[in-house]
Amino acid sequence: MAFFGLTQLGEQNYFHANSVFGTDLGLFNSHDFVVALDQLISVDGNKIMIKMIPQYLEKLYKGPLFPETDCGLIEECLAREFGIPTEDTDTFVSRDEFLQALEIAKTEVQKSAQERVYTPCEYNSNARFREATRRNERLQYGPKEKYMQTCTANQNYGWNVGVTEFAKLDAKCTKRYPKVSSEETTFADAMTAAGNC
Repeated sequence: MAFFGLTQLGEQNYFHANSVFGTDLGLFNSHDFVVALDQLISVDGNKIMIKMIPQYLEKLYKGPLFPETDCGLIEECLAREFGIPTEDTDTFVSRDEFLQALEIAKTEVQKSAQERVYTPCEYNSNARFREATRRNERLQYGPKEKYMQTCTANQNYGWNVGVTEFAKLDAKCTKRYPKVSSEETTFADAMTAAGNC
């Protein structure tokens, strides 16, 4: 990106951006928290319901793919710091308490990120990786456990086998046209079923 003079965009790492641990609350500042909250409730609105936290995170991350642990972490901070019961999802939380809980959750995420092992990085040495490849050893984590969506063309094969969050979203957004067999194929199948072939 430096070739195009886009060095101010920061590090461009597609694999890290798509990893399960690639994005978290530590990336956002307090202004981002306020802007996303204003999009969800009006600027003069003073309360947010606990069941609206996933919708808030969707606004904050600008899309439906956000870490699943963030909802629980925010609810945990609300319960611990302000004594708000989070079992009842219709409970209202004041705007200021919610923003303070977000800041607390952000510091906890940043603290744990320093101690957390980056899951996609299993080998720190190319020699060890090649040796494991020669021995036909499987990686400790599969691609679905590391990334939210495919990062390479090779990962497309078999990615949507089973149900993932991205597959559910893809099923909602993409219209599918199933294959319709030709008349000859249908006729040949009918003859085979009748035992004429």
